[in-house]
Amino acid sequence: MALPKLTPEQRQAALAKAAETRAARAKLLADVKAGSVSLEQLLGRDDEVAKRIKVSQALRALPGIGKFMGYDKAAFDKAGVKVPTTFEELISSCAP
Repeated sequence: MALPKLTPEQRQAALAKAAETRAARAKLLADVKAGSVSLEQLLGRDDEVAKRIKVSQALRALPGIGKFMGYDKAAFDKAGVKVPTTFEELISSCAP
């Protein structure tokens, strides 16, 4: 699928929106790291910012846990272990 042709104004608007989204995601992860937002609160949110955070990013942001999350993805791939990358994948992998 080819990318649509954007006018310079549309491109600038898209870039600004992407920057806002990244900033909001970074602030939310910083709040998790500071302890003002718990993992339960993060998982309970129903907005696009929270839904787009990868599970590994959320776990790395948790106080006391993040320092242990420096896993080697290649080692997991070699062992045949699939690491969930989104909250939806994590939740579905926990379901019976």
